[in-house]
Amino acid sequence: MLVALLALFVALGGPAQAARVVRGVTATLARGSVTSKQVRDHSLHVSDLSRKTVRRLQRTPRGSVTESRLHSGAVTPGKLAKGAVRSTAIADRAVRGGDIGLGAVGSLEVADNSLTGADVADGGLNASDIGRFWGHFTISIPTVAAYKCWHGDPVGLAAERSNSDIAGDVITITPGRMWPDDANSAGTGSALAFTAHVSTTPSRFTIIACNPTGTAIPAVATSVPFNYIIVDVP
Repeated sequence: MLVALLALFVALGGPAQAARVVRGVTATLARGSVTSKQVRDHSLHVSDLSRKTVRRLQRTPRGSVTESRLHSGAVTPGKLAKGAVRSTAIADRAVRGGDIGLGAVGSLEVADNSLTGADVADGGLNASDIGRFWGHFTISIPTVAAYKCWHGDPVGLAAERSNSDIAGDVITITPGRMWPDDANSAGTGSALAFTAHVSTTPSRFTIIACNPTGTAIPAVATSVPFNYIIVDVP
């Protein structure tokens, strides 16, 4: 019936009259009465949709992007949320040295007793890696009488400055090349025996120089340098 009326008005009044009739019919349509069945496929444009609908269609549904939809290398560190990648997401033995940032692994990330000598590069450790305290000092050695010993405490070293008790620690001390040890084959000459032990002051150690010969050994002309390291004993 509607089609017949439109044909009649087109015949009598032309396209302009028909357009007014169509607008009138559209205005009288009940809300929701036009369904997808009445709409021609691909006939709607973006301008026919509300802004809210357009935004909703442009939004990526949660969980819609799967691994198969990602190109290799498409996901970079900048696209990952902090803490998003956990140990469960990493394959066993998949992380190598080149994948770990410098300084990223500290003592908290390493399990107790998990490292062995095979995990440490030869020559990779220094005094700061194994010692509680370490450093250098010099001592002036006076004249030491025959069959006598001299002893003295280096003062102001790291352990003393921090007021630490090193009485139960391992203390290793090595004198420099100025230490007098040039005894000849007859057992005479400037030859001092060297030893050290914990001082009566808990934050110090004592240097001991003993003369095992029957002749006094004169004072060393210059101060003798020493290296030392103190290792904590649990």
